[in-house]
Amino acid sequence: MGFFSKSEEEKRKEKKRKLKEQQKQAEIALKKLGVNFKSYSDKKILENIKNDFCILGSCLEIGIIGEMVANVNMTSYQRISSDKLTQIILYNRIIVRQNELMIRRLEKIIDVFKKK
Repeated sequence: MGFFSKSEEEKRKEKKRKLKEQQKQAEIALKKLGVNFKSYSDKKILENIKNDFCILGSCLEIGIIGEMVANVNMTSYQRISSDKLTQIILYNRIIVRQNELMIRRLEKIIDVFKKK
């Protein structure tokens, strides 16, 4: 406890403040990705899955994912790569949401068995 160093209490407060800031940033990122499940109901998750399938289906039908994401100056290989990466991202978002729904249902089943 020198004159120029922080006290233990100040260090704890600083660490707590940094942790809250990190949690806030993580929540913002989760909301942007559409996977902030704490704030979503089952119905909202199902709507998001449906929306991703619609985007994926319409983009696959007319092949415009590259046009939505890519620069006009991209080569055909770059555009195809961009299309495939976007499709993979959409598929992964769907799978993550489906997994969340399964976890919620399994937790309900566990709760039922615990009550018996």
